[in-house]
Amino acid sequence: MGSSNRILSIDIGAGTIRMAEFEYSSAGMTLHTFDWRSLDSTSESDLDRAMQISAAIKDMYTSNKFTVKNANVCASGQSAFVRFVKLPPVSGGEAQIKKVVQYEAQQNVPFSLDEVSWDYQLLSSGEEGDELEVMLVVIKNEIITEITGSVARAGLQSKLVDISSAALLNAAKANNIGSEECVMLLDIGERCSDLLFIDGNRFFSRTIPIAGHTITQQVAKEFKIGLEEAEDLKRRHGFVALGAGYEDPKSEVAAVISKIVRNVMTRLHSEINRSKSVYCTQQKGEKPVKLYLTGGSSMMPYTDVFFSEKLGMETLYFNPFEAIRLSPRIQPEKLQPIAHTFGSVIGTALRNMSQSPIEISLMTDDVKQKLEMAPKKKFLYASMVALILTFVLMLIGNQRQLEVYEKVADQNSGVVGDKVSLAEELEENLETYNIIKARQAALASVVKNKTAWIDYINKIQELVPANVTVSGITPVYAGKIDPKKESSDEGETSRGGRNGRRRGYSDEEEDMDKPKVEPKPANIYEAKRVSALRISGYVMAMSGGENKFPSALFLTSLKNDEIFSSAKFVKAPGAIKEFRNVKSFEIEAVLSEPLSLIKE
Repeated sequence: MGSSNRILSIDIGAGTIRMAEFEYSSAGMTLHTFDWRSLDSTSESDLDRAMQISAAIKDMYTSNKFTVKNANVCASGQSAFVRFVKLPPVSGGEAQIKKVVQYEAQQNVPFSLDEVSWDYQLLSSGEEGDELEVMLVVIKNEIITEITGSVARAGLQSKLVDISSAALLNAAKANNIGSEECVMLLDIGERCSDLLFIDGNRFFSRTIPIAGHTITQQVAKEFKIGLEEAEDLKRRHGFVALGAGYEDPKSEVAAVISKIVRNVMTRLHSEINRSKSVYCTQQKGEKPVKLYLTGGSSMMPYTDVFFSEKLGMETLYFNPFEAIRLSPRIQPEKLQPIAHTFGSVIGTALRNMSQSPIEISLMTDDVKQKLEMAPKKKFLYASMVALILTFVLMLIGNQRQLEVYEKVADQNSGVVGDKVSLAEELEENLETYNIIKARQAALASVVKNKTAWIDYINKIQELVPANVTVSGITPVYAGKIDPKKESSDEGETSRGGRNGRRRGYSDEEEDMDKPKVEPKPANIYEAKRVSALRISGYVMAMSGGENKFPSALFLTSLKNDEIFSSAKFVKAPGAIKEFRNVKSFEIEAVLSEPLSLIKE
């Protein structure tokens, strides 16, 4: 065991794991050991990813002779739902504030609170009758269990789970970033980018779904190759093209990739400008004057030059180690090229020091209880594997016996009855085996959509204009609002397309709602599809007639966004009797790619 005044900090990103061991005292923190490993970001299997994480942590721990087992863990902002809300003044202390925030969470999270871990940070005290400003963070329990389980399989113990945006803020404040002026901190990761606004005690963040993997996807599409090969091309040839005034590189491949990178960075720049507008108008923040870059994908050459020119402001790489002392064993030449990517690692480690500006902790009692149950799950999984192997061995054995019986049947017709009985038994075993395969296939079809709801909610939140309030988001299952309310009405099944077929659905998908002729075995999971989202809300009327309603702008934004293939009013803005100048509306936004879900 290591010293009690040391902590291990682990940042688990989408494409990279970073780990460092710090010693903390009243004089500050000292870095003793660090390392990092790349992950296969093209893998779509959660099991493969979990095993990759465990193997990488174990390898780093052994190779670098880390000494402590207790770890503060940081999760990617892609996995979490973060929202900044303003509440009316609340009397009654911390307990009453938590009740109000819990109510706000129930209204905004599309899951039961029993399925998620959540925490909040009070950003303003609400003194003298002012509003309370709260940062709300929500993450699904299964993601926390997956992260902490991967750490446990490497032989370590998770003591705290933080998120990247909060950790980055703590690291920035420790290095006096944004103490005297409003600055932006952009963390360009593998699957998403976290944009932070820091101005003294004010703080605002937004997760943007544009990052390194976006470039990889575009390279794969342009060259018609797989994601793994595209990732390799990006790493070897990728840089941000400097524009029309500069000569292209001699390599045609590098020239094409550099233009792809610039196009993606241009999209990211547009989202930054949009976020600046939201921060300055809705959040009443000051205009930022400087940009700091961090994250693995920000290491691409000329990224700082690009943003400096586009934003018209000084752009620097964030060095989180200015406030950290280095032990004599640290090699500066090894640390320097990647120092700016360790902001989340340092911010998470700082939680063991004095009070941090943001103290989010997603290790709820429910999650801790599940961690205690984790060892028992190993025996359950082993039992499932043993059961499947038993079925396979039974099939193999029965097949061999069947061959023997066939030979005997040629010599003695009297054993035909035994052969038929054995064939029936084999058929039953095959049926059981097919049931297990069907469950696995159904689960595999939806596992990659685990975080899709968070992406949809974040996207809708980004597109909502001023004076529009979203009150509900309801999934549309193959043209129906509630999949449990099955109906044989032809008018119901013909909704959404011509000649009775739902728009965007094949004949096979159309038959999903029809009763099956053959009975199905009990407890088989089926993959259901969500084709659209029904968005309901309210809009405050603006001057200038119906065309000036912000709901029309909201509808246009949904239509133009790549996540949705189309959008339309299913209930046009209509007046509400109780409120003047307030209208309700409902919009149906059709998903570009239907979302698979599990239904028992």
